[in-house]
Parts: sequence; C-alpha cells; structure tokens
Amino acid sequence: MSEEETSATGPVTYRARDLLVAVVGFLLVGLVPLTVLGLIAWPLGLLPSSAFPTAWLVVLAGAAPVAELYRTRPPGRRSAAVAAFATTLALGVLGETVEWWISPDSTLGLGSVLGALAGLFLGAAVFAWRIGHVARARTATGT
Repeated sequence: MSEEETSATGPVTYRARDLLVAVVGFLLVGLVPLTVLGLIAWPLGLLPSSAFPTAWLVVLAGAAPVAELYRTRPPGRRSAAVAAFATTLALGVLGETVEWWISPDSTLGLGSVLGALAGLFLGAAVFAWRIGHVARARTATGT
C-alpha cells in the first residue's frame, strides 16, 4: 500500500513494508555491536545487572526510520508517534509481566527486553498505519 501526500518539504511517498524493512535493518545494526560487546564482557563478568537499558538503546537505534518519516511532517504524525510509543511501552510491560508470572524470582528483565523489541516492530506498523489512516481521511473529506 503506497501513500502519497504533500508535506512542508514536498510530496512524500512511503510504504509500511519499506518502513518495517528499514526498522529491521537498523535494529540489526544496533544488535550486532551489542552482541559482540556482550560476548567479550561475559567471560570477564562485566555484564549489566539489567538488560533494560540495553534494550532501549537497541529500540532507539531501530526507530531511526520512523524518526525520518516523522521529520517529513506528514499529517497525523503526533498522534501516530503517541500510538507507536504506547504500543512499544505496552509490549515491554506485557513482556515483563509475563516474565514475573512465569518466574516470580526473576530479576533479569528479559521479558521487558523481548517485549520492547517486539513492540518496536508493532510500534512502527502502528505509526505507518496511523499516518496512512489520517491521509486517507483527509483525502475523503477533501481537507
């Protein structure tokens, strides 16, 4: 599904699939160095006590394509950003809740990490859907 609209910088064409592919690429770019660093630090006992800050660094690296789309100033971008953040945070909290339900003594934070990583993809999809929805609504009403 391709949407074309006019923004402050001219016509913008985007596809939700292209946005998700870009998010995966940036996510991998963020995960590879952290994995290498973890493999070096693990034998030395230098791993962080919580994976939460690491997960959010990776999520921020993966969110770069969404930020680029946000900077093109499409209509509905603020509500789309709020929906994307809410989706990412909700899945992070859901992952942490599932982890506590499975193992109440767990303090690793692995559930929030996996939830945030899954939330990144869903948040990007929600962002693209919301912008497309607003663009279609504006086209239908003629504003």
